[in-house]
Amino acid sequence: MPPSAVPCLIPPAVAPCPSLPIKHLSPLEMHARRVKGLCFNCDERFVPGHRCKPNESSPSPFPESDRAVLAALPLDLAALLHHYAAVFVVPRSLPPSRSHDHHIQLVPNASPINTSPYHYPHCQKEAMVAMIAEMLR
Repeated sequence: MPPSAVPCLIPPAVAPCPSLPIKHLSPLEMHARRVKGLCFNCDERFVPGHRCKPNESSPSPFPESDRAVLAALPLDLAALLHHYAAVFVVPRSLPPSRSHDHHIQLVPNASPINTSPYHYPHCQKEAMVAMIAEMLR
């Protein structure tokens, strides 16, 4: 399959992003927010089960594309991923037939296996039944 006909999941190598969209608070700011009872991420009061309201100014927790993830990678690793981009292509069909395809041969008209999955000797079973009965009391 020609590489131009297959979409590439790995974008080309880009320089690392100079500033991350993460809000860093100093220990003094964290202490002030904790004393006031405010959330560390928004200006609302923090209570158990608090969820910050999404707005346009706050960064999304999910990247819009794989470029954001790749931008955080070192350049040599990004170049390596770009070089082997064909490995990460999403398949659009079944794999080609091979000389040794895997398959399970079933015996025609065979009945299911009829064995208990947990077979214990009689003495062990008695001990287990006694322990279980004691735990259920």
